[in-house]
Amino acid sequence: MIFQKTDALYGKIRTGKPFTLEELKNGIAAVDAAIAADPVALRYVQRAELLGSAAATRSLKVSEEQRRAWHRQSKADLEFALGNDPARGLDWTRLAFARAWVEGPSRDMPPLILMSMDIAPRSASLWPARLHLILSNWGYFTDAEKERLSEHIAMMWRNSTERVWVARTIYDPIDELIVRQALDRKSTRLNSSHVSESRMPSSA
Repeated sequence: MIFQKTDALYGKIRTGKPFTLEELKNGIAAVDAAIAADPVALRYVQRAELLGSAAATRSLKVSEEQRRAWHRQSKADLEFALGNDPARGLDWTRLAFARAWVEGPSRDMPPLILMSMDIAPRSASLWPARLHLILSNWGYFTDAEKERLSEHIAMMWRNSTERVWVARTIYDPIDELIVRQALDRKSTRLNSSHVSESRMPSSA
């Protein structure tokens, strides 16, 4: 297999295990060679995952400029891959995060978040990242889009057996208000035990 040399590295990344800068450099070289030999969308997605994970790994002793360069390349790889193979819910979420790192919240974010919702609405592994992106970019959505997002937030809440992740995604009172209104709109209420666990401020 083309990626046999990098299987161990991807395994570490996906399970949260530490990896060295030397392993990373060897992995990047292997992925670059694979893209040169067979420049299909999947190869670009694989490199984007590698670079995005490396940029977010603070234990790697690299400069902030290097991290920004990795994020920029990850963003470019995902844009290319999704332009050629758009049916990838996980990768629309990854692209939104890559753009957020490079550009911050912006009017370009809602289409990415909504595309992720459309393609993979019930992929529970994406819900924490998606909710974070929704809350971070709330002001850039239209009123109609906010209605859709509120329904999606309520769906995620209803279908979560463990809801602490919702609380952990909330960083300030505005985030809490958005989530509470979405749940109240669907006749759902935050359980008080989850609220106390979450560091969510109490409502006035």
